[in-house]
Amino acid sequence: MYTTIIPAADFLALAKIPAPGTSPSIHCVRVERDDYGVVGVATDGRVLAAIRFEADEATCAAPVSIRLNKSLLQACRAKRKELRYVAVSDAGVSVLSTPLFDGEARWRSAVAPNAGLGQVLAFFPAETVIETAEYPRWRNIVPQGTASGTRATKRGHVAIDPVLLAKFAAFGDGGVSLDWDGDRVMRVAVSGDPRVAGLVMPRWAGVSADDLIDRAAHVFGATAGNVASVA
Repeated sequence: MYTTIIPAADFLALAKIPAPGTSPSIHCVRVERDDYGVVGVATDGRVLAAIRFEADEATCAAPVSIRLNKSLLQACRAKRKELRYVAVSDAGVSVLSTPLFDGEARWRSAVAPNAGLGQVLAFFPAETVIETAEYPRWRNIVPQGTASGTRATKRGHVAIDPVLLAKFAAFGDGGVSLDWDGDRVMRVAVSGDPRVAGLVMPRWAGVSADDLIDRAAHVFGATAGNVASVA
């Protein structure tokens, strides 16, 4: 019996987040259930991405951390007209396949995923793919929402590592939106998939607004006052 099932495509997207060489406790995809349903999470300590699965596309009876085993990742890559699922049991992790019919969204199946139906394409014993080390308490870093007009004062100028933002290219249609209220992390949203949200750690040694204008004027060969009309 499967205790956790999530779409393999989403597993692959989350697997882009942890960086090679990170601690085994976070070099994995975490799946949990809370009062709002099933959520998948991945982090490397500087960036975090989460997917809030819709009710009919995932199930989770107990929290689980699934290691980023290379063979498992390869087995998750679906062919055309096919959906694949990552399914966890006490024995290990299976990759299931079911046909994708015309008109269905990429994560939909003709059968309920929590029924555990589908052809088993690959199986990985628990000791090779289930991480038993405690997963970080990731919810502790999620900033609380602030109403318009009550946002914290921004603490200087910040920069963002483009490598961290590039990790979100695997979600939605590639568009990334950022929001920051001066807290220690920036909120991230992607275009095309409202199920996804993320967090990014900024760098505090960012270039100031005035320096940005001066640098653009120097590089583009325009006066600072004409930079906005260079295009």
